[in-house]
Formats: sequence, structure tokens, C-alpha cells
Amino acid sequence: MTPNSHSFVSLFAQTLPMFDPAGFDPIPAPLWFVQFFKVLGFVLHLIAMNIWFAGIPLILLMMIFGQKFGKRFVKRMFSQLPIIMAFGINFGIVPLLFIQTVYYKPFYTATILMAWHWIMIIPLVMIAYYSLYIAAFSVGKEKTHTQTFLAGLISSLCLLMTAYIMVNAMALMGRPETLVSLWQQGQFIAGTDAAGTTYGLGVNSAEPTLWYRYGAMFGLAMTTVAFWTVFDAMILIPKRKEKTLEELQDDEAYRRWAVSFAVLVAWIGGIIAAACYYQYIGFLKTNPATAAYFGGAGRPEFQYLIYAAMLAPFLGAVALTGAKLCRTGRFVTVIGVTLCQLVALATFAVARQWVQNLEVSQIVSFAQFTENTQLKPIFTSPLVVFLVFFVLGTLVIAWLIRQMAGAAKPAA
Repeated sequence: MTPNSHSFVSLFAQTLPMFDPAGFDPIPAPLWFVQFFKVLGFVLHLIAMNIWFAGIPLILLMMIFGQKFGKRFVKRMFSQLPIIMAFGINFGIVPLLFIQTVYYKPFYTATILMAWHWIMIIPLVMIAYYSLYIAAFSVGKEKTHTQTFLAGLISSLCLLMTAYIMVNAMALMGRPETLVSLWQQGQFIAGTDAAGTTYGLGVNSAEPTLWYRYGAMFGLAMTTVAFWTVFDAMILIPKRKEKTLEELQDDEAYRRWAVSFAVLVAWIGGIIAAACYYQYIGFLKTNPATAAYFGGAGRPEFQYLIYAAMLAPFLGAVALTGAKLCRTGRFVTVIGVTLCQLVALATFAVARQWVQNLEVSQIVSFAQFTENTQLKPIFTSPLVVFLVFFVLGTLVIAWLIRQMAGAAKPAA
């Protein structure tokens, strides 16, 4: 290591823990607007993402152990997943857009330090997407069971790895000491000075909350799969006049199976999510960025939100259990389960956002940001253009879901 290298590392270590707000560009929208749409976009992304994140492993299990209705579940899910994944990718743009609007310096710092892992998301998602299409076109056909299973397995492994990288990067944003450590490690390979650049090989594998965050996400994803299983069975299987009595009875039997299956998946997912989140809360209580918000002198509303996020995954399980025991109608069941799942996802997203703000505040002072909201001319305002296309995109996706329901084949 050269003397200049020593001084550069020392300078970086001294200046990283707090970026100078004067070096940030003005925010092109009010901070509350950015926070709101970041959370909203994340919730919409979660709905679709969770279905493939936990859904594909469950599909693979049903391919091995499932009976008559388990096989039907496999066929229905695989046929829908390419479209659902397209929805998830498009909605995922919204939180990524806003994280680069306000948090771009810690975000870029984290993702540059782990650049090769971060860029691997692109080929991983592409392989997962193509594999899903292979599974969707081969499922249910003769002599293609192994092909369908392998395609689903490849897709699932790619998406599980993608989730690991994403959780890794988001956790790294709020760890100034780890950012410094990874930067220092990335400068020198076999004593070679990289002139202040980084090799991008860092990974936040020592992050103590990593696997608890990952586990909580997977458990919450299982509850979302439970919700979607019921939504699909109750809404997306049409009651057509050309169906025979036997087909209609088979549909009703599948709906009853779907509710029972969803109850089991929702309770298991809720337990996994709550157990992991409970451990995660233990780290929040010792994290310098969040520790002051716990205890008698802390912020009660923050504590309520954090514990609500831990318990919220059980909402869907309770709603499904109630629907099963009370034998509620199709639409009452769907509305109740949908509302409970949306509340669970929103609670998780808001709690996550608050914690992220506190952690990133160690290196970025939000209070010193300047705003430059551009509303005129109205047709070229970035804010107005975003809102218009966000609403149009959401309406198009709602229309596509309705088309999915109308285009469902009677034998599906």
C-alpha cells in the first residue's frame, strides 16, 4: 500500500459517515410525496413479487406431493406466473425510481461496492423469466413433467438469489461502517493499488439482520401466496353456462380445497415471518440508529408500528380461518382476505421505510434537503407526467387481470 493509498482510505473513512447535503441535487418533488409513492410502489411490487418468491417453491412441492387439486393448483399458477412476474417487474420500477431520487448517494455507494453481485440481478431475472415461460407452456402436457419441474426449479433458484442480493444491498445502505470496510477491502488484491477505485466484489454477508430480514420476507410472501390462491379460485375461475354439472361441482370442490390449502400456507408463513421479525426487532433495539426509539423514553408510535408489522402477517391467516369456519360467500371471503393482506403488506412497508430512514440518516441528513418541485409547464412537469403514467399503468394492469379472468378456459 502506498502513502497516497493510506491517505485516501483515511479520507474516505472520515468523510463517508455523513454525506454533505450541499452535494445533493434538489428533490424534484416534496419529500412526503417521494416517501408515499416509494411505499405505495413497494406494496404493489410486493403483491406480485411475493407470489413468485414463495409461490414457485410451493408449486414444486405440489408437483411432488400434490394430488388431484394440488396438480390443478400447479397448472393454474404456472400459467399465470409469467404475467404476474411482468406486473412485479414493472411495479418494482416505482420504489427503485424514488430510492434513486432521495437516497441515491448511499444507494449507489452500496451497489457499486457490490457491483458484480448487483449486476447479476439482470441475467438472474432474465433466466427466471424465460424458465417460467418454459414451465407455463409445458405444464400439464404429456412427458413434460421433468421439463416443467426443472424449469420451475431454475426459475425459483434465480429469484431466491435475486432476493438475497436485493436484501443485501438495501441493508448495506444503512451501514456506514460496513461501507467503509468493503471499500477498503475492495482496493487491494495481492497488494495491488487500484487507484482509489473498487473491484465491486463486496458483499454484506456479515450483516446480522440479513437472514432474519430474508426470512421475514419469505414468510410474508407465503401469506401473499395464500391470498392469491383464494383470489384465483374464487374470482378467476369463471362460472360459464357451457360447463357441465360435473365441471361446476369440480370447481366448487377446488375452491374448498384452495381455502384449506391457503389456511395452512398462511399460518406457516405468518409464523415464519413473525419469528424472523421478532429476532430482527432485537437487533433494532441495539442498532445505534434505532435504539433510542425503544424503551420508556422512545417513540411509542414507532414501537407500535414495529410490533404491528411483526403480527400483521397473521391477519390473512385469521381471515382465511374465519372464512373457512363460517363458510362465508365467495366475494365476502375475497374482500376480507384481500383487505387483510393489503393491511399486512402496507404495515410491513411503512415500518421498513421508517427504519430505512433512520439508518440512512446516519450518513444523509434529510432535514437539509432542498426541494425543487416543478409543476409548470404542466405537460412536461416530471411530477405530473409520473402521476399520469402511474395511474394509466395501474389501470392497464387492472384491465389485464380482468381479461385473465374472462379468458380462463372452462377446463382450467
